[in-house]
Amino acid sequence: MAVAYAYSEQPDWKSEFLALISNRLDQIEGDDSVGFMDEISKALFENRQDIMGRAAEALIEKKHGHLLDQTHCPCPCCGRQIKASAKKVRRQITTLIGTVALYRPYFYCKSCEYGFYPLDEALGLCQRKIQPDVQELEAWLAAEMPYEMASETFKRTTGIHVSDHHMHDVTNDIAKDLDIVQVCPDRGDIHRQIEELSQGNFRRPIVMIGIDGAH
Repeated sequence: MAVAYAYSEQPDWKSEFLALISNRLDQIEGDDSVGFMDEISKALFENRQDIMGRAAEALIEKKHGHLLDQTHCPCPCCGRQIKASAKKVRRQITTLIGTVALYRPYFYCKSCEYGFYPLDEALGLCQRKIQPDVQELEAWLAAEMPYEMASETFKRTTGIHVSDHHMHDVTNDIAKDLDIVQVCPDRGDIHRQIEELSQGNFRRPIVMIGIDGAH
């Protein structure tokens, strides 16, 4: 579920966030089908994305509130003061805590023909919808198991669905500047493996390295 708010209409974001948690806990408490530990865990897990999304929203409001209603900003290229567009632009991002929708001002410098979002830069957002914290976990899982299994594992453990094709693209994008020398075991590791395999054997083993893609 995406989280979207009109920031200027939130007089007390902390109270609203605490009220949300209270309401969700009341709903879980009133559900007679939730009694065993696994049922309690599942109920909290299913609500965590919305709750954590609100928490992220509250922290963004606290740390970058001045950028949410910003009306003027200097152009990063020429320094000229630019006025924000009439309407805020919505952007939905996916993070490990869930999906968050941001409404932020957009600036466009006609002289430089350059458009930018100060909030995106302040938050360190990447161009992809799926953000780096998700991509990091994607790449780690994809390096340890087949893409389809990595996708299923990711969904079961985080509640977020990313396709095996997306995992493939992200992993290859991260690994595009790596070469075989960087990813294969170093000399010391290879010698240790040879010694382990040689124990109890008359002949020393023949070692070959098989690499299916540098990632």
